[in-house]
Amino acid sequence: MTMRKLEIAWRILFVAALVDLVLGVGTLLLESSFVTLAQELSMEEFTGLRLEELRALGPNLFPWIGFVFRSWSAFVIGSSILTMGIAAKAYHKGERWAWFTLVIAHVPTCLIYLSISILLQSSFLLFIGIVVLAYLVGLFLPTREFLGGKQL
Repeated sequence: MTMRKLEIAWRILFVAALVDLVLGVGTLLLESSFVTLAQELSMEEFTGLRLEELRALGPNLFPWIGFVFRSWSAFVIGSSILTMGIAAKAYHKGERWAWFTLVIAHVPTCLIYLSISILLQSSFLLFIGIVVLAYLVGLFLPTREFLGGKQL
């Protein structure tokens, strides 16, 4: 039973990270026009300003938001590659450091990302929630095995 949970858990983590990798690459390559950004961020509802009023604040506002999105994409790509590598090797083998590293790195990151998506009323909130849930299941399904004191 112990090894079965770990087999399922590392695969869940790997697939969730792979999905994030694809999304990160897609977002990085996506043309970040102000219309797309304004719709995704629900900027009018969030700021109380119409798009024309936001544009009037400064000509570099929307390009800056695009840079922020691209920076986030680069982080997601790197984090996904690291998670896939850890999940496929050390986590899969039951090495405790891998579990602790992913818990410390991913639980806060996932919860912050989910919180921001909720606050921004992201169009992708359901999808983001599903991926975050998958990460959490993949991390916590074999918790007893990692904390039980016995080596897998």
